[in-house]
Amino acid sequence: MDKTLILYYSLEKNTEKIASHLAKELNVDIERITPVKDIKPKGFSKYLTGGFQASFKVKPKLNPIQKNLDQYSNVIIGTPVWAGTISPSIYSLLEKGLIKDKNIAFFYTFKGGDKKTRDIIRKSVSKYNKLISIHSCLSVDQDFDNQKDKALNWAKDLLNDNK
Repeated sequence: MDKTLILYYSLEKNTEKIASHLAKELNVDIERITPVKDIKPKGFSKYLTGGFQASFKVKPKLNPIQKNLDQYSNVIIGTPVWAGTISPSIYSLLEKGLIKDKNIAFFYTFKGGDKKTRDIIRKSVSKYNKLISIHSCLSVDQDFDNQKDKALNWAKDLLNDNK
């Protein structure tokens, strides 16, 4: 596999924990995707605002990506699941075509319903990129050690398969 970058969005740090672990263990670059105006991670309003944005496919304006995407042919994307779908920031990244012509491996963190998540990922990624794999991480906040190991094995398999 050519040079790889991990791009992720995380509000409550669960996706960030997995992304950081992968970056460290695989020795690849990493960058957090941030909206210009992010949701507050504390309080009930995060559910209202985040759920609304996710349900209505809001595409927030994002801060510029600092890494030079031309240097990477492979991107691992990480997101939490909100209201059964990917986070608005990652949705915006994919739907606005901010990354194009990349091989995408996608992981997501969730605590419950992810029924339609895989279909949404497939549709959003395939608009401008090639999806090579999807991995789910259940209840990272309660089962981090197990989930990080599973995610690492998944990512290592990807790297080995694409050499």
